[in-house]
Amino acid sequence: ADKTKKQPLTKKQVQMAIERLGYGCDAQFAPSCFRLGTLLLTEGKCKDAIKPLTDGCDLGNPRACQNLAVLYNKGGGEGWQKVQPNAEQFDTFRRKTEDLMKENHMR
Repeated sequence: ADKTKKQPLTKKQVQMAIERLGYGCDAQFAPSCFRLGTLLLTEGKCKDAIKPLTDGCDLGNPRACQNLAVLYNKGGGEGWQKVQPNAEQFDTFRRKTEDLMKENHMR
């Protein structure tokens, strides 16, 4: 097998990443909140992703705000993890993303 190809993470690795990123987010480290929320989104855990992404956004991470805007624009997840599109929430997080990007001189 070609060892240069990235292998998908095992369930155990994903759980470990969620746990460790959770420690960083609990310690108010915005990049950990962003990464935790994004990992949860990729795992289809959309409802679980809202809190860390909101925390990351509130701590000033524009990418966390942007991921929330996209989630509320399109909706996502299935079953009890389903998040319905929400125009009001989309608009709130879209504006917050833009404001933070201006503050940080990002494009």
